[in-house]
Amino acid sequence: MEQYHGLKYKTLGNASPQGKPRVYFCCHPDDFARLFGPVTDEVLSMQRNAAIYYYDASENIPSGEAFLADLSQMQLFVIPVTWRFIYQESSARMLELAYAQEHHIPVLPLMQEDGLDSDFNHVCGDIQYLSKHNSMKDATAIPYEEKLRKYLESVLVSDELAEQIRRAFDAYIFLSYRKKDRKYAQEIMHLIHENDFCRDIAIWYDEFLTPGENFNEAIVDAMEKSQLFALVVTPNLLESPNYVMTTEYPQAKKASKQILPIEALETDDEEMKEKYQGIPSKVSVGDKDGVAHLLRESLGMIARQEQNHDPKHLFFIGLAYLSGIDVEVDHQKAFALIETAANQGLPEAYEKLVSMYNTGEGVERDYHAAVMWQERYVEALERMGKNTFDALWDLGNMLYDLGQMEEAREAYQRMREQSRNERELSVTYNHLGRISQEEGKLTEANDYYLRGLQSIINDAEETGTIRARIDVCISYILLGNVSYEEGEMPQAKGYFLRGMELGKSLNEEIESIEVKRYLSYSYGRLGDVSLHEGKLSEAKDYFLKNLRLCRGLAEETGTAQARTDLSDSLRRIADLSQAEGKLNQARYYYLRNVEVRKEIAEETETIEARRFLAVGYQVLGDFYQIEEYFKGAKEYYLKNWEITKGLAEDTGTVKARRDFSISYRCLGDISKEEGKLPEAKEHYLRGCELSKGLVEEVGTIDLRGDLAIIYERLGDVSQAEGNLAEAKEFYRSDMEITKGLAEETGTIELRIDLSGSYIKLGKVSQAEGNLTEAKEFYLKSLDISKDLAEETGMIEMRRELCVSYIKIGDISQAEGNLAEAKEYYQKGSTLSERLVEETSWPQVYADLGAIYIKLGSIGDVQMYEKAYDIFKKLAVRFPENVRYQGLRDDLKELLT
Repeated sequence: MEQYHGLKYKTLGNASPQGKPRVYFCCHPDDFARLFGPVTDEVLSMQRNAAIYYYDASENIPSGEAFLADLSQMQLFVIPVTWRFIYQESSARMLELAYAQEHHIPVLPLMQEDGLDSDFNHVCGDIQYLSKHNSMKDATAIPYEEKLRKYLESVLVSDELAEQIRRAFDAYIFLSYRKKDRKYAQEIMHLIHENDFCRDIAIWYDEFLTPGENFNEAIVDAMEKSQLFALVVTPNLLESPNYVMTTEYPQAKKASKQILPIEALETDDEEMKEKYQGIPSKVSVGDKDGVAHLLRESLGMIARQEQNHDPKHLFFIGLAYLSGIDVEVDHQKAFALIETAANQGLPEAYEKLVSMYNTGEGVERDYHAAVMWQERYVEALERMGKNTFDALWDLGNMLYDLGQMEEAREAYQRMREQSRNERELSVTYNHLGRISQEEGKLTEANDYYLRGLQSIINDAEETGTIRARIDVCISYILLGNVSYEEGEMPQAKGYFLRGMELGKSLNEEIESIEVKRYLSYSYGRLGDVSLHEGKLSEAKDYFLKNLRLCRGLAEETGTAQARTDLSDSLRRIADLSQAEGKLNQARYYYLRNVEVRKEIAEETETIEARRFLAVGYQVLGDFYQIEEYFKGAKEYYLKNWEITKGLAEDTGTVKARRDFSISYRCLGDISKEEGKLPEAKEHYLRGCELSKGLVEEVGTIDLRGDLAIIYERLGDVSQAEGNLAEAKEFYRSDMEITKGLAEETGTIELRIDLSGSYIKLGKVSQAEGNLTEAKEFYLKSLDISKDLAEETGMIEMRRELCVSYIKIGDISQAEGNLAEAKEYYQKGSTLSERLVEETSWPQVYADLGAIYIKLGSIGDVQMYEKAYDIFKKLAVRFPENVRYQGLRDDLKELLT
């Protein structure tokens, strides 16, 4: 291994790092070239007085005591987090991160990829991180840039505060040593400060400067203000020439400074006296009493006999030891001093303890202790009659992050009482709404968001600022999302329309990427609502506007995020084209979607980008399967399988293994469609084995839902093979899981799935000839469908109800009860006719045609003519749809 020559540094303007807050940058070596520049530039743009230390891992990976001694003096480790950092061993994770955690040095992980959150915490522990990927996920969150700035300010000392700290010292000692002896220099600094009378004595030392770099002036200034010249004696001092011998020692003699040589390693006396003329007798580092005596003698009355116990003084000296400002880093001493100042009621000390416990700076990270000190800080501000809005905001966010929702709600409520203007009031209501929304209290969330909207509208009218108007747009989006979640589509559309109109107005006034993103988001959500309503033409208009904006942002910024948004937009257009029956157009957009995802994956090589590409392949496979182009579907499903298999092997995460299990399900679907039932069952069983293991390991709702789906697919294969008993067993397993999930969550999606499970069981019972049991299952499905249709009014729910009517009608027809069959078929046709009046969905027209055929089959032959008219129109409108063509031709032959 190459000899360690010290760390490199980066500062603004290549200024000297002497006296600046020390930040250490490290990452996976394969990420260094790509991330060092952008990350360090971002840190320096917000903390201009910092010095960022690093080594280039492509050159060498340092180790040894000298390297660790350098790390020990750092105030903050900044680590860009990528999939490589988490999943591949590197010095950055195995050595440097571990060192920082062990020695209570704050670590700031900057998440470079979306979707790594849980894996990072699983591998690296409970460390808070910052991510740029949450702005659209949580519009109430503090912006990333503001969080980063606040974090850096809480850990790194500003120039102004550093000057206040330096003024708190009683005197200075100049410590001279060879760079290769830095480890011994730090030991001697600790030795000096073991003496209580030296607690408030600063030690000037050259930190990480290379001799000659803006150094001579600093030497002169430091020597002038120092009362004592302490020299770290080792055999390295005898090497000729060296900077101590040629510059520092002669300067001390010239300035008539008292000189205290402290021997760290045995060194030849005669040679020392020869090369350092007039040097006093040295004292051994092991002679603590001798060192203390000489220090007291040298410093005289400067070293205080009685220490200053003023809380502000204690606080400043504590910060000096915490950050290594003109003293060695000593976390234990720093914490004791700052805690003492806090116990004497100093608010600044409360704030610093909160930061220390949150970041792990000098103490074991303890979020609950941070909350306790934050509560005391709020109380101190209240006693002083000061406003506590900002302090309560921080307290509420800390409690929220701990999952203490009731306590967080209480803090936000108190924060509302302290709000000083409409903007702050809006922030409070949005936070309260976020808690209610996460708890599933959508009506309550809607109420809070409405109050937040009114407050920010008042602020916008009062101030007229762009920021206030952007926040109004965000409030409309928040309200629209809650209404959408409630199934209140007209109300959701109203909010998204208002957000869109305001976004358009803002976009005409200013060139802002943020505004364009919110405007494109509004267009996309409006399209989603229109699609739910079956208004395909309207949905297309919104989706195209969303696509134009996303394409423009991708071209303007070129960021992976902008191109990811573009990919989502392309998929929306593809889904719509498929719903319209425009399969060639849908195929084009699905392929373009995959191209964009592939570009991002190849460029970034991130886990999330590879997963994103795998999903694109799966969606394209789904499309080809619907088109009954099974060869193409299998090709893309296999590509999906290859990526998910690789991700599962690379990471071993639950998410990756879940994706891998789903890939088997997709391959099983294709084999089933091709009639290769044994092959399909093999794929399903492999997916089932993976899914079972995940459920036993984690057991989340999503994973249990996956297992239910695989049981359903296995039931389909068994039924197709004619093994009805086995099919029923699989379907019952599906139903039992789904029923439990539906009762546990009450969500619309799971209740729909439960209705589908009863339909499957009904079909098996019907095939077994057990019509009574089949009817019982179909009636259970009917009850669920009725409730959902009445609750939501959504087209999908009412379509499900139609299916239930038809199934019960089929049983009645099989039982020979044609009157009852006709009654159920007519209920289905009445409901379907209403849907046709409301929507342009081709599926709804096809449903009505199918019901007319059912009615024709029990004697109402005029219904065949109505069915023929429907499928004739659908065949003309969608010439690529083979099913519509076939039904039209069959009905024409029947009628003639």
